[in-house]
Amino acid sequence: MCVILTWIYVEGFYLQIALTVVWTFSAIGIIGREISCWRKRRKKKETATCPQVICLLGENDKTIQSWPLEGQTGLLIGKENPDYTCLIDLTGSSYSDYIDPIHMSLNYTNAGWWAQDLSTRGGSAIWRDGKEIFLVPGHPVLLQCGDLLELSRSVRLAVR
Repeated sequence: MCVILTWIYVEGFYLQIALTVVWTFSAIGIIGREISCWRKRRKKKETATCPQVICLLGENDKTIQSWPLEGQTGLLIGKENPDYTCLIDLTGSSYSDYIDPIHMSLNYTNAGWWAQDLSTRGGSAIWRDGKEIFLVPGHPVLLQCGDLLELSRSVRLAVR
């Protein structure tokens, strides 16, 4: 209502056009901001539900062991070590010879879970949509549901 009254009382054709342009761009800006906020809320809901668990896979992709991520903010993947506690401890598995004492870290942020290679000899990769993403130490990668973590080309951990 205020907009209409302002427009009626403004004299001059060019001034009316200028006000119309300002109102139009203001409306576009408000709508754009609302769409952006809606997308962020939707993305936050999606990342909040996934991933929820890390699963050690054996032959035929059968789950050997699983570790829930709920309530965690960070964890280490490795094997028994006197200096650190690895939540995902692969010491007792048949793959322990291939794993470094501290092989990988998983850290949670508002964006989701991040995987970072800490290995000095075996390396790590993420398989996503049939493509291999090699992890470079010091450069974390955001995890997605369905990712497959590969440690030292032998240990496979499913992200679910």
